[in-house]
Amino acid sequence: MLGKKNKGISPVLAVLLLVLITVAITIAVYYFLTSYFGSLGHTVTRETLRYGEEIHLDEYSISVSDNTVTLTMYLRAKVDIHIIHVYVKADDNVILSQDVDWTITSQVQAFTISFTYSGAIYEVTLISETGNRYSFIITLRR
Repeated sequence: MLGKKNKGISPVLAVLLLVLITVAITIAVYYFLTSYFGSLGHTVTRETLRYGEEIHLDEYSISVSDNTVTLTMYLRAKVDIHIIHVYVKADDNVILSQDVDWTITSQVQAFTISFTYSGAIYEVTLISETGNRYSFIITLRR
């Protein structure tokens, strides 16, 4: 065994490799969790689907009065998108299903819906005339 050189990578290269692997795993977990849980709370959300349609939820306001929730969403899009239906789910139950005639443009516009109070977290889904679905998670803060 004398005269035989140890082969392998240097300790500095090993530490650098471990740091890079840790950073890569952290980034992958972050993107998985944000795509899985979506947008919780008051954050900007974007959905991109076929036909180049993309909707931005810039902001929203939500209030409760007499067991009725009023939700105003401030939406914009890169291209005009015609929304024909909106529905709201809470705890996997559809609490609102409504035909609408909304056109989302590049200018931020307010769109308001009202529905019966059913908890603090709502999934709002917009359906465009091209069949695209845009879902946003909305959290009621009291």
